[in-house]
Amino acid sequence: MATEHKVKSIEVTIGMFVAGLDRPWVESPFAFQGFTIKSQSDIDLIQRTCDFVYVDVDKSAYPTAITDGAVHDVSKNKKRELTLDDITHHNTVSERSPTHEEFKRALLAYNALERTFTHVVKDIQKGNKLKLPLISKTVIPLITSIRQNPDAMLQILMLDSRQATLASDAITTAFLSAAIGHRIGVKNKQLLQLAVGGLLYDVGKLALPKELLDQPRKFTPAEYKVVKSHVSSGVDIIKAAIDSQPAILTMVQHHHERFNGSGYPSGMSNQDIPVFARIASIVDCFNAITSHRPHAQAMSPYHASLKIYEWREVDFDPQLVEQLIQVVGVYPIGTPIELSNGEIAVVVAHNKSQRLRPVVAVLLNSDKKKLKKPRILDLGIKPSASDGAVISIKTTIESGVYELNMKGILDSLYEDK
Repeated sequence: MATEHKVKSIEVTIGMFVAGLDRPWVESPFAFQGFTIKSQSDIDLIQRTCDFVYVDVDKSAYPTAITDGAVHDVSKNKKRELTLDDITHHNTVSERSPTHEEFKRALLAYNALERTFTHVVKDIQKGNKLKLPLISKTVIPLITSIRQNPDAMLQILMLDSRQATLASDAITTAFLSAAIGHRIGVKNKQLLQLAVGGLLYDVGKLALPKELLDQPRKFTPAEYKVVKSHVSSGVDIIKAAIDSQPAILTMVQHHHERFNGSGYPSGMSNQDIPVFARIASIVDCFNAITSHRPHAQAMSPYHASLKIYEWREVDFDPQLVEQLIQVVGVYPIGTPIELSNGEIAVVVAHNKSQRLRPVVAVLLNSDKKKLKKPRILDLGIKPSASDGAVISIKTTIESGVYELNMKGILDSLYEDK
């Protein structure tokens, strides 16, 4: 007996599992096929987007009977608590402000975190205890920005040369950790701890010789053993901190564990790895492979997402990998692309209702010659080429194929704002 039923959007309820829409998924604001309705905002978005949906009764959180498109609640008083499986399958996050309005606030939050991390480095170098309450206070604007619109901070983090520094790495991992946490429903104090843990989980690297981290080659086995000691050094730093918190300590201690048990220091696997550490492991890897390192060329955010997805269920929790991809988008900000008219561009903003048609900054013309300044092009309005054909994305490009100068992109994007 089929468990999927066609239901009018005006009759959907919290707890239903939406298995299909009345239109292709890529033409909707929903990031992945299939999700459980968990809030009134989900219902509102469905009703704005669709006339009807297809509901899978067997996968729905609350028992319902659906006959001829009519919905009958057969267990109004029987509820069950949503699990991580429910909330990571899909979680529609409402954005409260447009990206251009949030950008200035996101930049202030970034600058404050950069100053904070500078103090963190100085405190560690002097042997002082970290003041976690003060660090947490600086992280609050980052979380506020994520709740308003995470794309603004993504622009700041991804539209630069992505040259890895401890500060840029720390801010990127704090952002991505908190953004994933926000998507899976982590609230308030725990979300703050997740962001602080993202900022600090690599502080143990400050105890390593700088020349070891900066060398332009892979580590020898002996060197790798030294590098791995940054975990125990970080644990010591957090344990000694003022108002040391177990959730942050967990991220520091276990962010190199792997889903299949191949990581370190404890060889934990699957759900035995604390969820915050599972988030940290994904974020740490994504940040590493999208940044220029002495021994490795950076991947584009798009190809990094594909690689992380390829490693799901082996290295990383597959449900949390989905959430990373939802945060960064189908075409992540900072991804180099070739357009259908031959021009080379970089993705600079998302169109939530048209995920395959983002806003881009054109950097090279069709002859692959540099433009004097970036040209902002919104593919969502379906612009036309000289031959009248609608311009679209032809393909993504790996970082390093063309020499792309990102300087000036943000100025061009916001010059009229």
